[in-house]
Amino acid sequence: MELPELFLDSMKALLGDEYDLWRQSLSRPVSRGVRFNPGKASKDEILCLSEMLSAAGSVPWCSEGYYIPQDVKASASPYYAAGLYYIQEPSAMAPAEILSSLSGDYVLDLCAAPGGKATRLGINAAFLLANDISAARARALVKNIELWGLCNAVVSAEAPEKLRDFYPCFFDKILVDAPCSGEGMFKKDPTLIRAWTERGPEYYHQIQKQILDSAFDMLRPGGYLLYSTCTFSELEDEGTVEAFLSEHQDMELIDIPGAQEYGFRKGKGSISAACRLYPFALSGEGHFLALMKKKGESLPRPERGYATVRHEDKLYRIFEDGAVYKKGLRYLKRGLCLGTYNRAGKFKPSQAAALALTKDDIVRGCAMVGELEVKVVDLEESDPRVLRYLKGETIEGDADGNVLICLKGHPLGFGRGSGGRIRNDLPAGYVRDL
Repeated sequence: MELPELFLDSMKALLGDEYDLWRQSLSRPVSRGVRFNPGKASKDEILCLSEMLSAAGSVPWCSEGYYIPQDVKASASPYYAAGLYYIQEPSAMAPAEILSSLSGDYVLDLCAAPGGKATRLGINAAFLLANDISAARARALVKNIELWGLCNAVVSAEAPEKLRDFYPCFFDKILVDAPCSGEGMFKKDPTLIRAWTERGPEYYHQIQKQILDSAFDMLRPGGYLLYSTCTFSELEDEGTVEAFLSEHQDMELIDIPGAQEYGFRKGKGSISAACRLYPFALSGEGHFLALMKKKGESLPRPERGYATVRHEDKLYRIFEDGAVYKKGLRYLKRGLCLGTYNRAGKFKPSQAAALALTKDDIVRGCAMVGELEVKVVDLEESDPRVLRYLKGETIEGDADGNVLICLKGHPLGFGRGSGGRIRNDLPAGYVRDL
């Protein structure tokens, strides 16, 4: 891997005596990991279901994170299609894990696609707004949130500066996993090296400052803002944080819980409370984290639940606080779409509902809201029908009518049974080439 001399010079200045350790780390295999989904399975169940998780050990800074061996294709497992785990580089697990450990129910992931951090943030949040400026990336974000089974997430595709006009002082916690030059990912994705030569740290530094300014306006007093990147650049890391703090006296940099225990290194200069994750100091590819708090105290919010509402031909489960939904914004997902009514009034449950609810809840819910009987076909992992179903094929089965296909109790999707065959109802975006 050929690296630009300008980049190498910057790493020598940054690392000093540890520069050679970093160069040696480039020759080691890329760290790989997954996070299991506590909303769908316990840690013990996940470890029993998948040997790959116990083979390489747990990620110290992520309670649901595990390393996986280099030869394992984690995306090929049917448990991945059931949303039981998310594939994520281990150091990238740190930002959302740290922010999730802090208090606050209304959460914003401002640069959320493809969704790895958003899926973790949504576990503890009452309401999660996952945003990405790119509608194309936000559509991938929607799918990953649905695969994970989040019921409390709304997805938008807006520029941060537009979003802030609609949500002033609104969120308790905000994650800004900022666009960056990606220096920590050069080993994983060498195409980023060329992008670095075309658009280096100075270009991203300006964008990062603008995004943080918008985040500040959306953060409540007493709220937390976590800024992260996957680059080593001092300009994009400490430089961006320092510039932000100098312009926002209401913000203070605070220590990151557990940083020393996990082997995170301190940030540089006056930003020493921030953390750097170096690939030669831990099993991960590299990250930068800075945790900040807005001065003041947040007023308590009234407790909110979730309501089931029908809008036109669709049935939704949405967060009861109407203030979270704003006219004039581009939402790609407003909550959990439970299903659709056709012109004759017949109800068809959605793929999102299959992935978000338990099999028992689906059967009861369809009977209640759509007077729809749903039968369950529960398959073992070794059953060849599992992979055939995920490929979009018709499978054998004795159940007639509406059928929910499950993998050891975990819903995969729907089908329609007749005459010993079950027609596949998986949406095109969920059909897998296994």
